[in-house]
Amino acid sequence: MKKSANTLLPLLALAAGPLSVSVLAQDNGALLDALVQEGVLKESKAEQIRAKLAGDYAKTTAGKIKLDSAFQEIKVNGDARFRYQWQESQAQAGGATDAKRSLQRERIRLRLGADFKLTDQFFGGFQLSTGQTSDSDNQTVGSTGQGAGFGKFPVYISKAFLGWEPIKGLTGVLGKQPNPFYTNDQGLVWDADINPTGLSEKFELHKLLGWVGPWELSFTAGQFVLADNNEGYLRTTNGTDKATDALLFQVQAQVGFKFDDSHKLTVAPGFLTYNAASTSNVAASTSAYSAEANGASFGADNGTRGLQLLLLPGDFSTRIGGLKTKFVWDFSYNLDGAARAYEVYGLNRNGNATTGHKSNDDYAWLLGVVVGENKKKGDFSFLANYRQTGLTAVDPNLNDSDFAESKLNTKGFKVGVNYNLSQSVVLSLAYQNAFNLRNQLDTTTLAAPNGQNTTTTGLKTLADRNNVQILQADVTVKF
Repeated sequence: MKKSANTLLPLLALAAGPLSVSVLAQDNGALLDALVQEGVLKESKAEQIRAKLAGDYAKTTAGKIKLDSAFQEIKVNGDARFRYQWQESQAQAGGATDAKRSLQRERIRLRLGADFKLTDQFFGGFQLSTGQTSDSDNQTVGSTGQGAGFGKFPVYISKAFLGWEPIKGLTGVLGKQPNPFYTNDQGLVWDADINPTGLSEKFELHKLLGWVGPWELSFTAGQFVLADNNEGYLRTTNGTDKATDALLFQVQAQVGFKFDDSHKLTVAPGFLTYNAASTSNVAASTSAYSAEANGASFGADNGTRGLQLLLLPGDFSTRIGGLKTKFVWDFSYNLDGAARAYEVYGLNRNGNATTGHKSNDDYAWLLGVVVGENKKKGDFSFLANYRQTGLTAVDPNLNDSDFAESKLNTKGFKVGVNYNLSQSVVLSLAYQNAFNLRNQLDTTTLAAPNGQNTTTTGLKTLADRNNVQILQADVTVKF
């Protein structure tokens, strides 16, 4: 028995279940054609339904957005953060002109971007943000060039990348991209805000081989451009470092084992290194690096030498008292730490405990815990960690810009709490306290070669603190 055409729209809506009118308007053609072929619906009535659904769709917000047919999916995302920051630092003797410094700042950050999927297994994304430095998107309210006198804040490109996944589990990405490596976001080696530029490749063997079970295994490689140096410099006069682009290379294996729905172990051993190149002779600017305000940065004619880092980040996820809990750790050891200490930072090869290299300079490690998660109104999370960062253990231009102002030769702890006022509005409070690891290190005698011996560059600004305290209070809106 044929169904009445007058009941077709309610039936179509019922069959669609949770599908929206916009989806019906886009995908109703095949269904209507089938109903016509089965004799349930006349062709003229099908055309009327198509017209009505198209009209309803055109009245929605989605109906007003027109995308190229190459786009299969696009997701807009971003956040706005308002921060109060207090910090106080105590300099080592002779390490800075101001022995004690206190600073209060109101800061703002805006990030807006989109991730998209294209046809033929291509994908990509972009992001605009208010910060120019690689390790921070913050702007200080009222600062020169950053909104003084109610001036406008600048906007920069913080992501722009294209990826390709020809088969499931095999991915390549080109451009300024999200960090492809597992880091657990604690910032011992990689600041969470840094989006490296270059190429990366990822092989997820458990997907490629169709593994069914608790194991996951993937390999990631990255080749990134750190500094575009002037190849026109005469190598015989200025050396090869000044005439060579600075490149960063990292490889990582990531192993995961899921014991059950609540327990998972992740371990990600890796190796990070550079070619030998200058980080102070960039073709288009005077410095290869730009650090977060009042943070450390380092550029030198031999700035990438002596960094051969063995890395071992990881975490163990579980539930405690019904709350999602993650124990995290990170580790870095510089195989070439002595060479970096002497040839780049300028320590005295015949020096004593004050001016010479020590074995604990080459190590950095972190242990911490994160309890809870922030997904909906009323959620809270708590974090605490302790870390040590030796003088030669990491690249000071990559590590966390917040902890100890990214200084080397530090140890200390961080605690923080986050609370959801709503699904998208989060309150956060964090406190960090760092001390020097080698309190006898005398930076007045340390003058790195190639001009790195002033009070504003070189080792004197990388390891010149006895103590750094930072308090941050945030309101973040996520969308």
